[in-house]
Amino acid sequence: MLLAPLGAAGYVLWVGHRTGRGPLGYLDVQAGWRNGFDGGYAFARFVAEKFTSFPSALAGAGLVAGVGLVVWAYVVCVRQRQPLALLVYAGVVTALALCASSYFGSKPRLLLPAFPLLLPLAVALARRRTPGPALVLGEPRWCRRCTAPSG
Repeated sequence: MLLAPLGAAGYVLWVGHRTGRGPLGYLDVQAGWRNGFDGGYAFARFVAEKFTSFPSALAGAGLVAGVGLVVWAYVVCVRQRQPLALLVYAGVVTALALCASSYFGSKPRLLLPAFPLLLPLAVALARRRTPGPALVLGEPRWCRRCTAPSG
């Protein structure tokens, strides 16, 4: 628990040292990338612009469905009473990913660290018999026989 915040603080200080601006140097680098936190306003505008024509409206609907799925997964995590540390971590990562004001193609990449959102799916797959999870996660048992080396 102490290592991650120390690593983040160390990185911010290192960037500040490299830029010559101290702890504020990290903010200068972020500003250069036009990355900030606007509460999701820019992302909402980006999604709304997708609904101006037919082909891009499908992308907009996909974005809305994706955000809805992420929010639904977080609600399921809360209902499953995951440990508070995981809920806070997943919530912060999700909020930072969805409320950033810059490059929107990176939203999925920014959500990768939010692994607790996948725990409800893991629990559901663990409760099922072998064929269901095998079809979702890998090759079915009968396929292994087809590819097994002969001899």
